[in-house]
Amino acid sequence: MNVAITDWDGRVSPVFDCASRLLVAEIRDGAVVSRRHERFNPDQSTVLAEQLHRLGIDVLICGAISRTPSLIVEQSGIKLIPFIGGETDAVLEAYARGDRLEPEFLMPGCGRGRQRGNKRACGGKRACTIGNREVSVMPRRDGTGPMGQGPGTGRGLGGCVGGRGRGAGTGQRGQGMGTGRGAGGRGRGNRK
Repeated sequence: MNVAITDWDGRVSPVFDCASRLLVAEIRDGAVVSRRHERFNPDQSTVLAEQLHRLGIDVLICGAISRTPSLIVEQSGIKLIPFIGGETDAVLEAYARGDRLEPEFLMPGCGRGRQRGNKRACGGKRACTIGNREVSVMPRRDGTGPMGQGPGTGRGLGGCVGGRGRGAGTGQRGQGMGTGRGAGGRGRGNRK
């Protein structure tokens, strides 16, 4: 099996879309038998799958990746393992041994904070931090609200499961507990 890891100076490149070098390794019987570096251009999305297939890639391990290249990689039959960080050699050795790359090599913030409702992000998990604890399954219209204080007590941005409350999923201000700074997403700061 051939595994490719986006490489940036001996570490997993934090952003696939900006990577220009792959560490390509052949793994047999739980050991790395060969490795080489290859140049590639992820900006050329029309030939991305062709580039990876020409290199004989079966598995691609990378940092953050945009939706378009991730779909191209997955639809071309290459197994994609995104949102991984750390030293490429350590990640490669762990993968070759059959070790899980999560949580040890998970990028900072992935699976530890709010995922903005994207199940595909960070290994297919949806997680949110409430107080100091991580909750991997958000309340599902059960009337508890995001902090256990009842319905309508969230920020009104909703949409985890298609919220029903005022402003849910619309970006409008709700009955949140915040100060209202930045509400509406206009990016103009706190003007007076």
